[in-house]
Amino acid sequence: MANTYKFELVTPERMLFSEDVVEMNAPGSEGYLGVLASHMPLLTALVPGEVRIVLADGRNESSIVISGGFLEVGPAKTTLLADAAELTHEIDADAAQADLTKAGSALPDTEAGSEERRILLRDIAYAQARLDAVRGQ
Repeated sequence: MANTYKFELVTPERMLFSEDVVEMNAPGSEGYLGVLASHMPLLTALVPGEVRIVLADGRNESSIVISGGFLEVGPAKTTLLADAAELTHEIDADAAQADLTKAGSALPDTEAGSEERRILLRDIAYAQARLDAVRGQ
């Protein structure tokens, strides 16, 4: 059996995931980041995208889409704190498409560099990541 560690994904609403895993890959601000057991301690920002997890008990890979957040890698546990997250099988493709359309149509009315524009760009990226995960891309 491969080396494992505890991985937890937490949102303000709930503990979405808490299991022993072999590997976890998350969308870091500088590109995807992979974490195996015994990874060096790390704290990093995450962007919207898909978190892929290889479970320790031999089950297939699991997938969760996050809106962004922070990842803390410690000696025995890795914790991902996300503002919003959904298990791929929970994603409503129609709702994600509606969110993408709504944010995309509001974007031209925002000022470059504004907080409102930054939030809309994050919302667009999160909606697109949800759609991509549902479509298997």
